[in-house]
Amino acid sequence: MISTITLKNANKDHVRLLAEGVYGFQFESDKQLKTFLDIFNETLTGNECAVLIYRHGLEKGASAKSLFESQEVFGVTREMIRQIENRAFFKLKSPANWEKINGVKSKISTLSLDTKIVDCDLLTRSINLLKNSKIKTIKDLLNMKLEDFFKLKSLDIAIIKDVQTFIRDINL
Repeated sequence: MISTITLKNANKDHVRLLAEGVYGFQFESDKQLKTFLDIFNETLTGNECAVLIYRHGLEKGASAKSLFESQEVFGVTREMIRQIENRAFFKLKSPANWEKINGVKSKISTLSLDTKIVDCDLLTRSINLLKNSKIKTIKDLLNMKLEDFFKLKSLDIAIIKDVQTFIRDINL
């Protein structure tokens, strides 16, 4: 089972479909596909690469496989395959990777410490919780102690993941 892929050994049609599904626009050149494959190989772990390569038939001559077929090959449950796949898609969709693919400066890179929470790319529930907790700017959020954050009223796992992802992605 391979865990990296190049334009040379790739099924370009399947790679193009996967890339277009991840980024939501049409890939018209091999250069864009090569950039996608570079990001794919640099960003994902060996397991994540292997699962996507196998499951989506990204190798030349390969075909897409079902969750059942994938679980048999990797020796894990279908749910674990789905989770690995979702984690890989999440990584591929990161703003830094989007910027590389699209060639357009990401909205996130324009944020500063003084940016208001309401102007951030967060779930509405996350924004409301932070506003109600007197957290008005990114600086306020970053200065907050972790134990104080976990004491916020109405905090749930979705909000924790949303805020955690946002903080990781802003790279301030």
